[in-house]
Amino acid sequence: MYKISGFLLLIFAVHCSALGQKIVPGPDDLYSDAMEYMLSGDYHEALYPLLELESRGFHSAGLCYKLGECFLNVPGQKLRALPYLKNAVQSISNQYQGNTLDEPVAPPKALLYLGIAFRLNADFKNALIYLNQYRDHLAATDIDNIHLADYHIERCNNAM
Repeated sequence: MYKISGFLLLIFAVHCSALGQKIVPGPDDLYSDAMEYMLSGDYHEALYPLLELESRGFHSAGLCYKLGECFLNVPGQKLRALPYLKNAVQSISNQYQGNTLDEPVAPPKALLYLGIAFRLNADFKNALIYLNQYRDHLAATDIDNIHLADYHIERCNNAM
């Protein structure tokens, strides 16, 4: 009788100690969570795992691009997008995939986002520089993005 009770007590103690432990998500889990939030348009929630990754020492151009995109889409946080997007545009490539945490490059769209961030922060001169760089990266057949760039360029010119 005492052997069974002792065994049950041991099982209970092990179970209770396991419940008290926190499971810390790994970097790939955090990145995956952030991408799910971004795909659903919840940029505010996507910031938490992305900022956690940054605090753990991840600083790739791809991660900076994602952080900049999030800050640009969260009300009242537009100014915080600038340093991330400035970092991201240092490594622009059409080879950007966006599906790994360690992405060493950012897509040309980072130029658009940086231009928009500058425009929203009333720095129209810098906004025009990056918006025109983005436009220069576009193929002549990419009509929708050409129109988007032109729209933001026109808004800068009107504001000045």
